[in-house]
Amino acid sequence: MGLRVTFSAAGAATHLWAFGEDALADVVLSFSEVDLLAAWRQAAIYYQASGGLPVEGRKITLGHVVAFACMHQIEGSIRPLARRRRRPASAVPEHIKNGPSHPTLTRVHELHGDW
Repeated sequence: MGLRVTFSAAGAATHLWAFGEDALADVVLSFSEVDLLAAWRQAAIYYQASGGLPVEGRKITLGHVVAFACMHQIEGSIRPLARRRRRPASAVPEHIKNGPSHPTLTRVHELHGDW
């Protein structure tokens, strides 16, 4: 069992919105559990090998990793984020704050076994 990175759709949408990826944030809010699990797996890969992510002049954070994993899940590849600096957390739109919660690990195991 390797590294696992988990997050809710709302949490991922918050990171995407903060980096100016509003359209991707809205798509993530409608992720199925299967889509979310695939993004978790991709995030673990990016987290372990973060040197290949297109971030310049900044330390790569978990927020970057989550945003790029979801971007990969939606677009099939990654590219630089729309913003280098994050928008303020106090300005996150309500529809993102109230987005879907994190599926339970019990539910993930029901669907996918030892992922």
